[in-house]
Amino acid sequence: MGRTAGPVQSHVMADIESNIVRRRMALIATVVTLVIVVAAIWAAFALLQPTPPRKVVMSTGPEGSAYAHFGELYREIFAREGIDLELRTSAGALENLARLNDPQSGVSGELKFLETELDRRAPGNDVHDLSARLDKLEERANHFRMPTAFTHMLYTLRLHISLVRDKLAKR
Repeated sequence: MGRTAGPVQSHVMADIESNIVRRRMALIATVVTLVIVVAAIWAAFALLQPTPPRKVVMSTGPEGSAYAHFGELYREIFAREGIDLELRTSAGALENLARLNDPQSGVSGELKFLETELDRRAPGNDVHDLSARLDKLEERANHFRMPTAFTHMLYTLRLHISLVRDKLAKR
């Protein structure tokens, strides 16, 4: 006696087919969701990752000085890399020294605070906010006018900014 598919067996087969369809749909939805999430993460990093500045401001000393000449040479070198170097003459030693030591400008103190905050964050944590703050500090430092006698202070500040930027890049 041959067995034929009865109503119960048809119902079981329909349930199995229905489960297969649901699993396929869940798999497709999961793959689509993963693609969207990966694309969103990539776009966020591509759009939000800060780029190095394309414009740099440099204090050169008085017009006609050797420092002004070296500034022009640096401008040519920077231009080859696509960076606009703005050269500014010094307004005077006292004003520039006052700017570096002015607690209102506070670039050095803010930089140290930012560096401490970076060191306290766990590896892998988002540091885009710190990078944006560092960009602002660097922009302020680039606008300081420094006489030749005190350029070592500005050089040290810029070096410190560069070191903190390197730390950020490694995160």
